[in-house]
Amino acid sequence: MKAGRQTEIIQIILETITSREEGITKTQLMYKSFMSYIQLVEHLTVLRRSGLIEYNPSTSTYKTTTRGLRLLQVTKEINKLVTNKI
Repeated sequence: MKAGRQTEIIQIILETITSREEGITKTQLMYKSFMSYIQLVEHLTVLRRSGLIEYNPSTSTYKTTTRGLRLLQVTKEINKLVTNKI
């Protein structure tokens, strides 16, 4: 998978999780991100290992960590810079 596409997928997942204050279940995230279960599990594993999201087993939900929120903010800033004409 190309790096650009990977970045887009990570951004979509982080934005989707962040949009839900109480967290989001794997099923809800799968439908909102339009990914197959296998694709989603692979990406969630990478995001958890990177410390960008956390899983709460008592509610079966995922939430964005402070580090994940920071990555999302930086990604948005970079996208703004790239799309603005200099």
